[in-house]
Amino acid sequence: MPEEAFWRRREDLHKLEFCSLESTTNLDESISNFLTSPCDPTKDIPVQIKIYRTQTGDNLCLKVSHVALDGGGIQEYILFLSEIYNRLKIEPNYLPEPNIESDRSLKQVFKRLNFWKKLHVISQLRIRKATWAFPWKSLKAKTRKYSIYRFSAEQYHKIKAFSKKMKVTVTDLIVTAYYRAMFKIKKVPEKKTMLGTLTANLRAYMPSYRAKSLCNLTASSHPKLSYVPGESFETSLLRIHKSTRKLKKQGTGLEAALFCRLLFSMPFQKAKETLEKTIYEQIKANTTYPIITNIGLVKSNDIVFDDLKTIDAFMLTPYMKAPGFLMGTMTFEETLMFTMAYFEESYDTFLVEKFLQLMGEELITHTCN
Repeated sequence: MPEEAFWRRREDLHKLEFCSLESTTNLDESISNFLTSPCDPTKDIPVQIKIYRTQTGDNLCLKVSHVALDGGGIQEYILFLSEIYNRLKIEPNYLPEPNIESDRSLKQVFKRLNFWKKLHVISQLRIRKATWAFPWKSLKAKTRKYSIYRFSAEQYHKIKAFSKKMKVTVTDLIVTAYYRAMFKIKKVPEKKTMLGTLTANLRAYMPSYRAKSLCNLTASSHPKLSYVPGESFETSLLRIHKSTRKLKKQGTGLEAALFCRLLFSMPFQKAKETLEKTIYEQIKANTTYPIITNIGLVKSNDIVFDDLKTIDAFMLTPYMKAPGFLMGTMTFEETLMFTMAYFEESYDTFLVEKFLQLMGEELITHTCN
């Protein structure tokens, strides 16, 4: 096994099918079959594209291994794809210039930080113990499934209006609903502080909010909330807002990014053993770091393929097996949605959908009335 992990160009690229076209009369079933089909990034293409053609229009599906891209990277990839498409219509012989020498690592982020910011991040570095886990059934992972919960445009507008009224972010509202729904799913000791995980897009520290290359540039932050029986949504919200505001002052995601840099500096086998030991301990203690990722706002004019109009879009989180837990939230135009991709053997579908519904009810009940 090599001392350091590395990327290597595949030698069979000319034989692989990167994009395929299929006509279908059952779009939902076709998309589901594509999204739930296995994808091994060590063997299969880590970025796969499929176009489904129906009588009413074309549907572009993109399936990407998280090894290659995160949510922000996928959004950049779609922009890059549309640029190539539009350029080819004007210039059929156009060939994109390869970005071979660019940086996919976390170094590109830390290069942007001054000495005092780096010193501050180092002073904040500590290992935080996992406190809970979403109820799971087994460690088996075979059957892929995903669930989506959508809000109406009217509900989304009311949620945004409530965030402005309370002088908090929509993300603060979602994280609050996330905790309160978890409190209803899990038996949590009163007043015990629970550690949640919110992903952080490190592109926020880059010029123009863009990475040097299409890559995975995500870290994590850990907002906290203790369980207080009977507490109002507004009070929980203000406590979450205080926690996330503190994280922003410290540099959201930088602490976790530094930890990853230190981990990546270890010999590959040692880093692998360290992660496996951590996962084993989490399984034994039945605690992990339930994650919520806010993919962000996507607008139809962000996805431009000539004169084709984008009428809907959604993005799934990576498929998770127990004890890992990751749910996502994104907004397309005026539609807010929660998504979760998981393995049926690991998690009960009814409980997953109940959790997303509880989150939805927390937001609707306390912000839309």
